[in-house]
Amino acid sequence: MADIIMTPPELLPYIDETSLCDYTINEHITPDDWELVDNIPVENPLPAMRKFHEDGDDRIDAIDMAYQAYHRGYSWEDIAWTIEPAKDLWVDDDTGTQPTNGKELLDIFFAERSPDAPRPPYDDDDW
Repeated sequence: MADIIMTPPELLPYIDETSLCDYTINEHITPDDWELVDNIPVENPLPAMRKFHEDGDDRIDAIDMAYQAYHRGYSWEDIAWTIEPAKDLWVDDDTGTQPTNGKELLDIFFAERSPDAPRPPYDDDDW
């Protein structure tokens, strides 16, 4: 749990005062950076996914995150935008080429696993 949460003034009415966090007003955070889920402010998922992919390098996590976003109603175009920062991390195993954008990276994901297929079971040998 965070000790300090930066929040725009618009979300002050939704702050959970029973939490152990200190809320600091940040006027530079816009409401577009956040959304309300069950009246709880959370980071907007698409920009948060994009931030994750700027540093993340776990292909399985990236595929799972993309497919979960799709099943929650986000478009493939939006998802392609979120994963684009990771385009330099992986190579298409079939062609040996590196994707140049998020849509090509999605094609690699689709070749590896269908969006409707269940995630493979956890395997201790992978660790």
